[in-house]
Amino acid sequence: MVRAAVKEWADRKRAAAQQASEVPAPQTPPPRAAAAATAAAASTAQAPAATPPAAAALALLRSGDPQRAAEGARMMALLACGDGREGVATEPGALEAIVDALCSPVTVEAAATALSGLRVDGTVLQQVAAIPGILPRLALAISCTSTTRGAAWALGWIATAGPEVRHQAVSTPGMLPALAAAACRDPTGMAVWALHKLTAFDEANVILKVRAASGIPSALAAALRSGVAYAAMVLSKLVQRPGELRSDAWKDAGVIPALVAALGHPNDDTEYLAVRALVSVAWRGASYREQIGAAPGILPALATLLPNPRVAEACASTISYLAKDGDRISQALATTPGMLAGLVAAAGREESAGWAVRAIAAIAASKAAAGHIARTPGALAMLAALIPDRIGNRSRKAVTAVKRLAGCDDVTVVRMVMGTEGMMQALVSVLGRPSISASAAKTLMMMAEAGEDCADQVMAAHAALRSTPART
Repeated sequence: MVRAAVKEWADRKRAAAQQASEVPAPQTPPPRAAAAATAAAASTAQAPAATPPAAAALALLRSGDPQRAAEGARMMALLACGDGREGVATEPGALEAIVDALCSPVTVEAAATALSGLRVDGTVLQQVAAIPGILPRLALAISCTSTTRGAAWALGWIATAGPEVRHQAVSTPGMLPALAAAACRDPTGMAVWALHKLTAFDEANVILKVRAASGIPSALAAALRSGVAYAAMVLSKLVQRPGELRSDAWKDAGVIPALVAALGHPNDDTEYLAVRALVSVAWRGASYREQIGAAPGILPALATLLPNPRVAEACASTISYLAKDGDRISQALATTPGMLAGLVAAAGREESAGWAVRAIAAIAASKAAAGHIARTPGALAMLAALIPDRIGNRSRKAVTAVKRLAGCDDVTVVRMVMGTEGMMQALVSVLGRPSISASAAKTLMMMAEAGEDCADQVMAAHAALRSTPART
């Protein structure tokens, strides 16, 4: 028994010894390895902080090597358009380097992209605009084919920095001629976009300089023919501003034919802006309206666009201006397929009703057009419905249209007007409105003069005229 206990103790001792021998002893590095590790640790502790990304991009941008500079410009653009925007804005020399990069074909696109990112902070763009010589350098860069697009893009963003910057830009020698030349050759339309940014704020001193610059109308017409939508917007701004505008110069530039051609453009924005520009041109006066009316295809194009709610108001406005110029154009409008039907439909939509009824009233001034209006399905019913309208302009123009129809030489037309359901009641209902009561009463009297039976029909209206209380 004792022997068994001793044997068990011996076995436990051997097992413990064997387990201890399997645990690895701590290793002591050789002297050289220890020294190297110590030196590495010391070196790491003494290493400077990592270079800021904007500084690294700036170093590449100023390296003098085109490939490295292009890489630096791309880095700068990524930073400016992301979380590194503040780092770029505050890095000493970064803004100046971006401006320098606008003049190089290998860096101009990325530099312009960087400016598009920095535009979020208007104060930064003001700092960029204040860099000495930036505008003359941009004018030079825009004039060079290899840097046109990027430089014009940059100019557009810089133009948002404030009115002084915009005025300085259009006053910079060579800037507007460079933009005019670029607008003719740049298929991307970036030069036209820059002109849009310069003129978008309706500043007279800017718009008048752009309007007077040689080559601008023809450049915008060329861009419009290429489908650049912003060209129509710039043209509209230039025409709307009061002041001298040489009709012959705009005629020679082909602006109006270009606007008319754009009415059928597949790009909805181009089409929409072209119609709005035509309104501005028509507003300028008879010589411009004559050019519009003489443009091949203009009337069918307007008739085709009237059913489009987005452009119906502008189309109706243009038509109403054109109809001011006499019987010939009014007859042409009245006989254009779909024109009157389109105006009637537009008068039934809230957003275009005012201009549509105004256009119909203008066309009705031609006695030869009266029959076409009266025979257009829904036209007379639409006028009867708009006469009592609470919006004064619609009501006045509806009464004007009916009065002109009632005054035509065709008795059949007069009878058609009188026989329209609700027409007589509508005229009576506005006899108490000071602004149109006289016109409504005159219309009723003209109807009565169309024949003895017609006079009988308006007797009730005369009685109503005496009994109807005044309305506001």
